[in-house]
Amino acid sequence: YNLLNRIIKDERELTPKEILERLNHAVIQVLHQESENPISKDGMDASICMVDTLNNQLHFAGANNALYLIRNGQIEITKADGNSVGIQPNNRLSSFTNHVIDIQKGDCFYLFSDGYAGQFGGTTGDQKMKYIRFRDTLLANHKLPMQVQKTQLHQHLKNWMVDSYEQTDDIMVIGFSL
Repeated sequence: YNLLNRIIKDERELTPKEILERLNHAVIQVLHQESENPISKDGMDASICMVDTLNNQLHFAGANNALYLIRNGQIEITKADGNSVGIQPNNRLSSFTNHVIDIQKGDCFYLFSDGYAGQFGGTTGDQKMKYIRFRDTLLANHKLPMQVQKTQLHQHLKNWMVDSYEQTDDIMVIGFSL
């Protein structure tokens, strides 16, 4: 958090791609991941977007976490790069892509971790939610106010977990509409 906060405060004109790349370098340095004895070889997934209201565009970059856009009742997926922030296998550095999306009034955007789709539950209790069920839930509720969508997502997840299953991973969903 502190690294990301400093990057954003120090350089205000960065694209999401540049923010992720600077964060990547900072994490590698802080955790000494290029040394023989790194503090950790772990990385983190992330999604960053910026809304450019002047040009009606959204800029997005993702480290393993995609962006969903619902427009006119259809879901569009902007894929993330398939690597995390931090050192990669064989000590290669991650690179990220800046996606630019023209935005329209009524667009709904969703950023999320893999925890919702990865949660166990269902009728037998040993199924994962998976992204298709997550997308179906978003599509079914995207016209509702965001606070109501939050409640619906929470209730859907609670029902899925069948009361006896604990949360297995972090769960983060951020939605906003324009």
